Amino acid sequence: MNGRKNMIQAEMSQIYDLPGKERVTVRPIDLERDIEKLVRFHVVNMANADPNFDGWYTDPFRKQGKATWEKLSAWQRYMHGGPWVDPTYCGEHIEWYRKCGNICFIAEIGEITGRTNIVGHLELWFGREPQPIGSNTGIEVIDCLPNELFIEDILLDHAAWVASQIGYPNLTICPETAGGTLTRLLNRGFKEIWSTVKLYFDSDQVPKPLCQFEEEPLQSSYDNLASLLAMNHREPPSFHWENIWNTNCGALKIALAKVEERIGRMLSLNYPSEEASVKAAVTIWRRAFIARDWTQVDIWVDPTRSGDLSMIADLIRIGAQICRDNDIAHFGVPLSAALENGLEKEELPIRSRDGYESGKGEPRLIWRNLKNKK
Repeated sequence: MNGRKNMIQAEMSQIYDLPGKERVTVRPIDLERDIEKLVRFHVVNMANADPNFDGWYTDPFRKQGKATWEKLSAWQRYMHGGPWVDPTYCGEHIEWYRKCGNICFIAEIGEITGRTNIVGHLELWFGREPQPIGSNTGIEVIDCLPNELFIEDILLDHAAWVASQIGYPNLTICPETAGGTLTRLLNRGFKEIWSTVKLYFDSDQVPKPLCQFEEEPLQSSYDNLASLLAMNHREPPSFHWENIWNTNCGALKIALAKVEERIGRMLSLNYPSEEASVKAAVTIWRRAFIARDWTQVDIWVDPTRSGDLSMIADLIRIGAQICRDNDIAHFGVPLSAALENGLEKEELPIRSRDGYESGKGEPRLIWRNLKNKK
């Protein structure tokens, strides 16, 4: 499939003519000529479209050291808006995305006096995973200028067209993290397939696992996890894995290595009532540059055991044990919201939660099934 994706990447351009609108071209990003314009698009869009944006700071988490964008380092810009607001990091991100076999697009309309001709940005990740989602085209970024939402419609049309051409029939997006207008998505037939809740624990309050288990370090290839179902599902699991474990390249990779810690364990769980061990995994992601104690424990399970509450509770206990062994005091676990009530009966000391009922916005995944065109 990677060969097919690489072969047709250059053919993934389309021209869109809408009544009363300028002609829009959507094409793959050119690393040589588009990066500076793409960064300017995102810098301007942050100021105009993000209601929480109130300027640039040397420390955006504490709102300290107000400065201009030009005066900030690449890392300081990254902390405001990710790789897309710094030319070096943005180019590295697009190159990494492409090396992973995926495609980033821009929408452009010809030169316009006083602003960039880029009016939209789309990133598509081709994920493979078990059911219930299966192979899918994940919309990881969709962005347009706030006064030109028709560009969002064009980008969604383009994403659907590319997904059909590639042969990954399910189009997925998490609007809370990727962008996109929920009402527009629902009107196009997207439906919620996975709602997430994040449960928080104090490591020293979580008891030891009830099951016996064997563990080994998790290797960096996603192939080790491809047969398992990720309980954190705000994006294709292969994107989540590559973005954390094999993230980017060049200067950004070096910078992130200084402030992030990653721990992975492939597990074999042994239960007296079962003849064979059960395969699972726990991955831990710690970020030191966020102005609070931030550690996330992700759980990966055999798809046939995704509703096994006692096993998932044991994986949380194993995650807590690994955290204790690495002097991590607190952690959060993203899970399917459908499991939360059942887990409360597993005697886990849940400290707090984030989820839609509390209005704190852990992401939900919505999807649309497309007719697969070969």
